[in-house]
Amino acid sequence: MGRTLLAGKWTDVGEKFEVLNKYSGQVVDHVPLCTEGEVEAALSSAERGARVMEKMLGYERAAILEKAAHKIEADASFIESTIVAEAGIPVKHARVEVKRAMVTLKFSAEESKRISGETIPLDAQPHGADRYGYFLRKPVGIVAAIIAFKGPFLLACRKIGPAIAAGNAAVLKPASATLLSAIKFAEVMLDAGLPSEA
Repeated sequence: MGRTLLAGKWTDVGEKFEVLNKYSGQVVDHVPLCTEGEVEAALSSAERGARVMEKMLGYERAAILEKAAHKIEADASFIESTIVAEAGIPVKHARVEVKRAMVTLKFSAEESKRISGETIPLDAQPHGADRYGYFLRKPVGIVAAIIAFKGPFLLACRKIGPAIAAGNAAVLKPASATLLSAIKFAEVMLDAGLPSEA
């Protein structure tokens, strides 16, 4: 699993970072460290992904997020064991984290179908009679999601789920202590149909 998703492709080249088991201190996996150039490549990729996401319809985004929630449920025990190993939390807390992650993506899926604008009557002033203003919600483009080591999988879902629901692309920067949870989350989202550059 020790790969990094960069510019829509999995890579395992370059200098490696050791992910340690918090209980035993043994190496769980090695994850590539990103260079400044690779970070720039990730941002350029996300710019392309943002254009793709902006055109994606709400029901399509909802379908991806719903499918991702089901994939988490199907692979829950592996995700839980990954969280336990790298974050050093008890199994019961990892189980709660994974369940909350599923719920977060389901909520995000529901919201992706409800994001809309609003119509505002302008008749609070005499010259506003029979006039209305309106606004539409549009994606911001790219969301930079920086997450802490505590609750790594859930935090990824909480930041990326709403970003995708709103039609944005995202760049995820996990804590160095919990890289594997972020990698697993990226796998889940790609397997669920998220465009690789988003």
